Amino acid sequence: MKRFKYSVLLTFVLMLSCEGPYFEVPEEP
Repeated sequence: MKRFKYSVLLTFVLMLSCEGPYFEVPEEP
């Protein structure tokens, strides 16, 4: 269970770190 928790935490941190280019894709460059 610890591994799963750590994995989720890591994913969350990565999402916050790369939320710009990964989740906000401009339609008009």
